[in-house]
Amino acid sequence: MADGPRPLEKFRRALLRLFFSVIVLAGAGDVAAADRIRILSIGDPFASVLSERQRAFEQLLGTEMSIELAGYTELRRRILLNAFAPRSDFDLIAIDMGWAPEVAGADLVQPLDALLADARIDLTSLLPSALKGATVGDRIVGLPVQPHAEVLFYDTELLEGLGLPPPETTDELLSIGQALHRGGANARAGICWNAQRGAALGQTMLHLLAAFGGSPLGPDGEATLDTPEMRAAIRYALALLAISPPDILSMAWDERVEAFAAGRCAMTYAWTGRTLIMERLGIDFQSGRIGVTAPPHAAGKPRVSPLGAWLLAMPANLPEERQPIALRALLRLTSEDANRRYLEAGVGTLLHTSLLADQALVAKNPAFRLLGALEEDGELMDWMRPSIPQFQALSEILGTEVHAVLVGQQDVSTATAAAQAAFTRLLTE
Repeated sequence: MADGPRPLEKFRRALLRLFFSVIVLAGAGDVAAADRIRILSIGDPFASVLSERQRAFEQLLGTEMSIELAGYTELRRRILLNAFAPRSDFDLIAIDMGWAPEVAGADLVQPLDALLADARIDLTSLLPSALKGATVGDRIVGLPVQPHAEVLFYDTELLEGLGLPPPETTDELLSIGQALHRGGANARAGICWNAQRGAALGQTMLHLLAAFGGSPLGPDGEATLDTPEMRAAIRYALALLAISPPDILSMAWDERVEAFAAGRCAMTYAWTGRTLIMERLGIDFQSGRIGVTAPPHAAGKPRVSPLGAWLLAMPANLPEERQPIALRALLRLTSEDANRRYLEAGVGTLLHTSLLADQALVAKNPAFRLLGALEEDGELMDWMRPSIPQFQALSEILGTEVHAVLVGQQDVSTATAAAQAAFTRLLTE
């Protein structure tokens, strides 16, 4: 095996790194419109803001931008298809933080750590938990563009009518939900959540597992789904059914947010990044009518809030001449300036902790403030969304087995045993 790169290859890399440093530090007017930035992204709130305020972000980038949006499953498929092309069709791609080990292991993206170090980019103001989640081994897979936590949103007037504070435990949530749940012509559910079969429900179960003190992986990386904690989480999901909307078993992602904003449920589990959607549906967070708090935990278990993030990454098959341009765009779209723009538009995301000092931003978006508090208290975690290549498959397995329980097709113990066996096979293949 060769000891290292040949002299010519070392020289080529040195020139390329120098080119990166120069173009990243260059002014906005130095980049020609011909260097249009091409982005493939999830249709999440940050991307909606990029698309709707394209001209303003093009000024930030110093070049034109085109952005293609896709749904969760479709995005993953297109990323894989793009990876097989001789040259990437996109300069930047959005990836779920949970996919980071998979795309890194398959060499689908360009590692950023050396490039960022060569360009002397300071990452210290980035949300530490999100940057950690974007790092696989010693490689930075992408930079966080929309870090968010799954938390609990609630109608403050309804809870005040009961004379109760927001729930801290799962038992308190069930009690409040039962008190607020009503049927009839003016039906209102106690709570909305992701219960659709597949990845949506699977990710919910991983979060609920953490709320009951469990983890999908043991200390040696083994599957730990057939456990008392997992069974308790499923029983909790069964209890939620009684205070959920009739269509809950097909509800996923933004549908729960839309139902909450429409007054169809008194509370909802949702990502903080979804505040933009709520605002567009008529919710005014500055009015105090809508509250937000950490997700409830089981009595006697520690409080943890699931951390997720969308990352922007550079495809591994991006031509060399496009890489400096893509890196420069990546840094600007994940900068403090960009974070401020996302927040001002209504997206409850926290890329740069320095912005927590801006009281106007904090007042505008309580979810942004909560994210900062959870990070400061050490409660923002991602271990329930394990950093493994099999994360997507794990979500699908759990979401399939637990859905069968929720529709009455199998019992809790059968579901946990089946999920354990399938996940073990995945880990040992």
